[in-house]
Amino acid sequence: MAQDIDAAVQLLGLPLSVECMNNQQNDCVLVFKYESAIVTIDGSTNMHDNYPFTTRHSVSGKNGSATLDWSFVDCPKFKMVYSNNSGQRTLDIGDYDPYQYELEHIINGIAVKNTANFDIESMYNSANLAFKCRDMLKK
Repeated sequence: MAQDIDAAVQLLGLPLSVECMNNQQNDCVLVFKYESAIVTIDGSTNMHDNYPFTTRHSVSGKNGSATLDWSFVDCPKFKMVYSNNSGQRTLDIGDYDPYQYELEHIINGIAVKNTANFDIESMYNSANLAFKCRDMLKK
């Protein structure tokens, strides 16, 4: 779930507060509270072979919300719903693997020796937050 935490920190920065819950090694929910938004990330933390990896991200703020349901068995499957005062709509984001995109971005930057687009501070903050969440889940 570190990549999911990284996405939240890149979008909104470090949260004001963090709550983490899990059911031993099965399911996990992370809640990040911001001044004008709440981010939740939930997924499974212990997967057997052929387990349909799933994760769900939700960002809610005063102007609307976006929810991404993502699963991967043989290929990535997505459903993204955006809601605001005008209503709700499902966004078509196609066959998109965010982990592959992130890895390609890093590899391409290293290959051309240009890491200017890498947000080192955000990556550092994300890693620290991921370790904080891990420690909270151990309790």
